[in-house]
Amino acid sequence: MNKCEQVADLISGYIDHELTQQQQQKVELHLDGCDECRKLAEQLTQMQKTVGQFKYPEPSEAQLERIMSDPLAKQARHGGWLLLIGAAVVVFAMILFEIFNEPGTPWYIKVLFGCAIGGVSLLFGSVLRQRLLARKTDKYKNVNL
Repeated sequence: MNKCEQVADLISGYIDHELTQQQQQKVELHLDGCDECRKLAEQLTQMQKTVGQFKYPEPSEAQLERIMSDPLAKQARHGGWLLLIGAAVVVFAMILFEIFNEPGTPWYIKVLFGCAIGGVSLLFGSVLRQRLLARKTDKYKNVNL
């Protein structure tokens, strides 16, 4: 890898001020003596300025409210969570069934997997319970970002 290729890999970080002092000095020294790399750095700087000037339309409050309260999206989100939880329960049950019904599986492996799946289930259940309880009293639930 020649010097220009090494510096070309660092130019983006140089423009964004993400390099270490040593890397920055290395790039600056190279740019002082290399017209091609200096042109590349200038092009990237100009591109960064141009992209920074783009304005993206902000949705109105009514549009945000309509998006956030869309009943179909809410139902799809709830359905997706139910399917995911159901699939996880089935997968865990299949794993446990296979491990416990396999005659050659040592007892400590059975206990280890039972504890791991039990622990994950307890953690998930406790987080789900907390979210459901907090949902009733969440003072920020109607805040739109």
